[in-house]
Amino acid sequence: MRAALTLGLTLLAALAAADGLRDPFQRPARARAAAVAASAAPARPAPRRLQGVVLGARSLARIDGRLVAVGEQVAGYTLREVGPGRAVLARGGRRLVLTMDAGGGQ
Repeated sequence: MRAALTLGLTLLAALAAADGLRDPFQRPARARAAAVAASAAPARPAPRRLQGVVLGARSLARIDGRLVAVGEQVAGYTLREVGPGRAVLARGGRRLVLTMDAGGGQ
């Protein structure tokens, strides 16, 4: 039974290809090209160094030489929180904590 089903699906796919029909299970060429380009693009390195913080109504963090406010982005990460001696960044569900004493992320 399984072999007959496989053979039938194979023949159906071959007939569709012969008629110039597109395989409904194959991604469109544009989507394939975008996926390949995205996977080939070099990943930006995560922020590495917290150099200072300013706490207040509009907290700021100096990260890798750039002054960043909460809600702004640095190296593709969004600054979510600034605390005494630390900054919390997030990207795609990943959380990165930079501390002044360690100078790096956890």
